[in-house]
Amino acid sequence: MTDGATVYLSRDFESYFPSEEFSRYADFAARPGELLKNEERTVITRIDLGAEDHRRSFATKYYRYSRAAQWRTWYRQSVAHAEFSALCHLIQLEVPSVAPVACGLRRSRWGTVESC
Repeated sequence: MTDGATVYLSRDFESYFPSEEFSRYADFAARPGELLKNEERTVITRIDLGAEDHRRSFATKYYRYSRAAQWRTWYRQSVAHAEFSALCHLIQLEVPSVAPVACGLRRSRWGTVESC
């Protein structure tokens, strides 16, 4: 990604996230949609993507970290990445669950998580 952040995208869903529209972490995190939850640390939005005949809804979950909370994440796995990894593991075990689509992470220059 070109904005200094990391994004993992499942190959099964790449066609819904064309690189022209989703080339940066911010393209995922700031995508407009129906706001489902907006709290101090967590924002959840539903976005609809794809052609009209293949339209799909996706939930985006965005964690914001205050400066103080960032220090607890110093060079550790982010909450979003832990959830993404756990869902991938459940899918491998063939446990019915939601499909993990993508995971993004923005770290500060000190290695702390700013958002994910």
